Amino acid sequence: MDTLGIWSSGKFFYDCFEDSVVVFTGTDIGYIMFFNLVCEDIIVFKHRKDADAEYISTRFECSFMDGKHTHIERVKQEEKFTYKQYKEGIYTGEVVEVIEFDKPVIMDDSRFGLETRDLESYRILLTIQQRLQLIPEEYRALL
Repeated sequence: MDTLGIWSSGKFFYDCFEDSVVVFTGTDIGYIMFFNLVCEDIIVFKHRKDADAEYISTRFECSFMDGKHTHIERVKQEEKFTYKQYKEGIYTGEVVEVIEFDKPVIMDDSRFGLETRDLESYRILLTIQQRLQLIPEEYRALL
């Protein structure tokens, strides 16, 4: 199985008002996003994979409230994650591909269901890209 795509912790919950997502793109840039009805936090990272682990090197974290940029912080930190991928039935009866990390990636979430591998038109990635347009240019240059 492949990590490329948008993975959501909300896949496992009914009527969820907040969600955490992990996005692995075809380039080495990825995103971790927590969002609810009012605020969003986005962590931008670079990732690489070797035979036994995924490495996530955080570049910066930024926060938004009501669609407005509120905070940004440069963070240089590399973490090693191991993960397993499998298929699981969820509450809708649908069987989804699951990625489960050996430790929480954001908040308490370590298990995510695949939303899509079509990154071009998916609303979560479009939201991330729109929010990142609001941050200072020196941070966008890190992308």
